[in-house]
Amino acid sequence: VGWKAWQEDMHITLITYWGIMCLINGVFDAARTLDLAVHSPKPLLSAHEGFAYNLAGGVLLTLPVSALVGACSSWYLYADYTAHTLPHTFAARGDEPMW
Repeated sequence: VGWKAWQEDMHITLITYWGIMCLINGVFDAARTLDLAVHSPKPLLSAHEGFAYNLAGGVLLTLPVSALVGACSSWYLYADYTAHTLPHTFAARGDEPMW
């Protein structure tokens, strides 16, 4: 995301929206994975099961992780953008006007 955003000069608003959607999707995926792990009669990953079973379990584990990593990446891009564009003296003290 960072390289493509820099290369295409993507606006920070779109990156922020993407990060919010990653956060929401990551939370729902984590809840789904936790629900499946708790209520399933078998573990998500097992040495006694086949490759396809373990691949499906691995995908279920990595989906929320990758979405939450995307949300964190978006946050760091947003924090870096605001650190370079907002005047810190006005925002920190609050007693001087912004104009």
